Amino acid sequence: MSSTERQSTLYPFSGYELIKTFIVQELRSGSVGLLYGAPGCGKSTLAHQLAAGYPGHACVWRAGGEAYRCRMMPAAPVNAEPVAITQFWQHAMSAVPEAEQPVLFIIDNADVLSRHLPVLIHDFRQLAASRQAGVSLLLAGSKSLMHYRKIKSQIDYPIGMPLPDSDETHAFMLHQMNEGEVVSLRRAFTDRAANAARGNLALLSRIARSAYQLALAGQMTTLTARQEGQLLNLLAPQRSAARCGSLLALYAGLAFTVGWLSVDTLKPALPVPGWMMIPTEEKEPVVDITDSGTHMRDAMQQLFSTWGYDVLPEEAWCDQAGRAELACESGKASLNDLAGRGLPWMAQLRINKGLHAVVMRMSDTELDLLIAGKTWTVRRDWFTAHWDGNYVLMEKQTPDGKMTVSDKSSPESIVWLDALLSRALNVPVDKQGEWTPALTEKVKLFQQRENLRQDGKPGKRTLLRLQQALGEAPQLINESTSDTVAIKESAK
Repeated sequence: MSSTERQSTLYPFSGYELIKTFIVQELRSGSVGLLYGAPGCGKSTLAHQLAAGYPGHACVWRAGGEAYRCRMMPAAPVNAEPVAITQFWQHAMSAVPEAEQPVLFIIDNADVLSRHLPVLIHDFRQLAASRQAGVSLLLAGSKSLMHYRKIKSQIDYPIGMPLPDSDETHAFMLHQMNEGEVVSLRRAFTDRAANAARGNLALLSRIARSAYQLALAGQMTTLTARQEGQLLNLLAPQRSAARCGSLLALYAGLAFTVGWLSVDTLKPALPVPGWMMIPTEEKEPVVDITDSGTHMRDAMQQLFSTWGYDVLPEEAWCDQAGRAELACESGKASLNDLAGRGLPWMAQLRINKGLHAVVMRMSDTELDLLIAGKTWTVRRDWFTAHWDGNYVLMEKQTPDGKMTVSDKSSPESIVWLDALLSRALNVPVDKQGEWTPALTEKVKLFQQRENLRQDGKPGKRTLLRLQQALGEAPQLINESTSDTVAIKESAK
């Protein structure tokens, strides 16, 4: 199954079906619609669903690059190559067939184009008038686009993505666990997960898969209330003083369960907690980590999964990270340096011609490795002896495609930063897109809360901690005590 076919069958919610029907019926020739919603709510998926079922010719393009040098990349079957935004309509129109059928252009990640959209829409309306079969345009992005007066006045149909109701959320999470095993979820748990995810379906999917693995490792058909709470504290942390402690507690529970109950060869030093005890049964054959060899693409697929993206193994490459607004980084570094980065990373071990694993936890004596969906706890000296020193990790980019924000950044990146800070600090949002003293104070307040250097400059470390605080980035559990693991803050 191709990625387009895969996307066209996901998220079959009633509200989404209603939106698709509305767009097909109401988006007339020359009309412009905006499909907006929270990050991860399924805008891109719905766009591909719409393109697959559109009664005419539909093509999906994705905006990328920097605000001043945007490029448009084909994201659905279209006979075209990536093109600069200034030449988009010239190439896009020539790429569609001349048949007498309506054409729908869908532009995903439209927030990147905020500076260019007024001219882009104006040129579109002129071109649409020259095509007899009719041409319409649908943008997919955030509601913040409607805050720009010149853009808002040109949007004919602003369409908000509704949150799935309780029944749909419950069915969706059960569907994500469909792996041939009977594991159920309590309705109270799926409702809490939906509230914590705030419409992020990728995060909901991640919670469901983790619940499945935890229940399966413990040979249970459902999770206990305590396990449910710990799982949400790890994957969808809420703002509280005890957040860090909750994260460590849940990840320890996950690692202990999968590592102790599924693997007999690598046991941590502490005893199994009483609430995890299961009746004694006949032991399965001992599994050796050297028998768990996995291809690099499988490990890359797991790395994408830590960010909440479910990709096919054949698409799990670094050059595909941009589609998820991620930057892929590789190189050589020490364990202490990687611990300071605070992100899961992929390592290659010199075992059986190459064993690839994602490092999820580090301490002075141990590491937790994620291999083929299972967690292995190994000694640090054993890992160091078999690791070749190379790493691959991913980081979330700003709307400008950078890793920092400053007073010289675009208004889109400044609005993006202010929105994240306002959510994390629970304060009002300033949507002007200008760097103000109030924004500097927000940055300092967040840095103070996270024990970071309080310079008011949102460098790479500050942005990462901000994304992790909001559940938009995974977190490497770092239990190292070395003084050399701190990463330098940079605002360049």
